[in-house]
Amino acid sequence: MNRRDFLRVTLAAAAVVATPVLLTKAMERELPVVYGDGVHDDTEGLQAALDGRDFVCRDGCVKVLNGSAHIVGGNYRISRTLRVNSERKPTINFCSFTMPDQVVCA
Repeated sequence: MNRRDFLRVTLAAAAVVATPVLLTKAMERELPVVYGDGVHDDTEGLQAALDGRDFVCRDGCVKVLNGSAHIVGGNYRISRTLRVNSERKPTINFCSFTMPDQVVCA
């Protein structure tokens, strides 16, 4: 393999690796995000999950299965009340919810 072929293969591999990262960053600008780190505001992302809408989950902490949100682990920071549709039954385990200066549920 000569130098030109080596560079072509290396650059092609770098493009394949970088593409998912760029797509994820673009999705975060358009979709609500759930961080679950206790620092970022998770309100919009959690509400989207509870509503069954699309969202981005940074740590794989929230999943929607059969139309119901499953929130497991994490420290979620919320800035307003979350609404749950009576037809959806979310599962919440091993996590905490905080609003600025108060603990809502632990």
